Amino acid sequence: MSAPDGSVMAAWTQITGNGSKQGDLTGLVRVALAGTGGQTACDSYSLQVFGDATAPIPALKARQNDVPSKFPVTVCEAPVDPKWNTIALTTGGKKAPLWLPDGAAGPYVSFPTLHAVGRRNGGQIQMVTVGDTGCRDNSQQSCTSSATWPFGTLSDAAAAQTPDFVLHVGDYRYSHKGHSDSWKYWYEEFFYPARNLLLTSPWVMVRGNHEACGYDNPTPVDAPWGTGWFYFLQHHDAANSLSCPADSTESTPDPTAYQPPWYFDVGVIGGGTLRAPHRIIVMDSSTDTPSSKQVANFTTMLGDTAATNSAWWTGHRPIWGINPYSPVSALEANLEQDLTAALKSFSQGTPCWADSNLPCSLRTMIAGHIHNLERVLFFGTGSKSQSWIRPMQYVSGNSGVVLTPPMQASPCAFKVPQYSPSTFGPNLAATVDWQNAFGFTLWERDPLTQELSGWKETRYLLDGGTVVPSSPPSITGTVTSPTC
Repeated sequence: MSAPDGSVMAAWTQITGNGSKQGDLTGLVRVALAGTGGQTACDSYSLQVFGDATAPIPALKARQNDVPSKFPVTVCEAPVDPKWNTIALTTGGKKAPLWLPDGAAGPYVSFPTLHAVGRRNGGQIQMVTVGDTGCRDNSQQSCTSSATWPFGTLSDAAAAQTPDFVLHVGDYRYSHKGHSDSWKYWYEEFFYPARNLLLTSPWVMVRGNHEACGYDNPTPVDAPWGTGWFYFLQHHDAANSLSCPADSTESTPDPTAYQPPWYFDVGVIGGGTLRAPHRIIVMDSSTDTPSSKQVANFTTMLGDTAATNSAWWTGHRPIWGINPYSPVSALEANLEQDLTAALKSFSQGTPCWADSNLPCSLRTMIAGHIHNLERVLFFGTGSKSQSWIRPMQYVSGNSGVVLTPPMQASPCAFKVPQYSPSTFGPNLAATVDWQNAFGFTLWERDPLTQELSGWKETRYLLDGGTVVPSSPPSITGTVTSPTC
């Protein structure tokens, strides 16, 4: 069933950074309309809002569509006032419904608000992380079976948790059909299965390697994979948006690679103040070639981290992830090389982490790319009072695509092999806790009690068709070694 021109195919709210006041987020509401009507189509819709907003309600503006033949859809957007506590989409003075391909009546579009972030009655802030959500659509994985591709099931289960926001760590698409960087596949692999979660919570979109420009597919395609990323999910507004070069390939230098990092601060808001502020810094690791630009990006991230008391870094590739394939090894030596180069010029006094000069406030690096859930905790055997000698590396790449094989290594006392260039020392011991199951992670931050990472972790894993909560293995640190 085809959607009539102007029908609402998808709608979401996207966090884009910090406002002028700490705790006030900036963001955009976006809506994808069937057809290539452009600004004319956007003009037929408007926002209806309630809240303490003094500025005029902005009109929806069309984003530039570089390949309308592949993307017969118009993306409209408008900036969000953090004071709005409701945002509805209207057309002709009536509420606008979401179009559904089965002909059923879809829900009216009510966008998630930034105002709700940090204002939970229980005094916590909650975040859901998902990653690598796409479907291969080949002999490995059927996209019509929730057993082999459960992203829709997981999205609905995450929506039931009503998180303050959702962090997607990249790789929204995997199918390698002809002309796969097109609306048809973006809709089938991401926007349709995620529709309920998109209407429940604001999202933070991280760029993965499948969203790079000129991504090489087994079957050649006319448009690079990153075209859809820039049109739909890039965090810049329409006036500042970028697009893939028309002739970009994976082997051709891409001027849109390694986009500058950006960040936003969240926390529990009460009495007009932000308690337990936490900074999430978003990096572009869609490619992993050593780059002076990425060194500069890491330098910026180090400064932004040192300027706050609690921070996480997020990107698609896990800098310290553990490759589950045989032989088991560490990943992303190129990114670690760039980070090491940035650290050499960064000084913050006495470092907290025993084998690096990383800022004390950096608690966790969260990523995807490995198609499992993975937690890596590094520890030392020296006399440091803090036994954990690096921030935690967490991988949330188990939300849809075919899972990697179970890791052939002990979950405890894994040795990270030395590789060139040597970064922070020869061998580092680590506990590697991994789970070979589809799922997502719910993180809760309480202003009074905080875990090692700064957040409490609950894993939601698919078990026999049902998504059930699972507590992570308890790991405690000592001066000599941790115990599992």
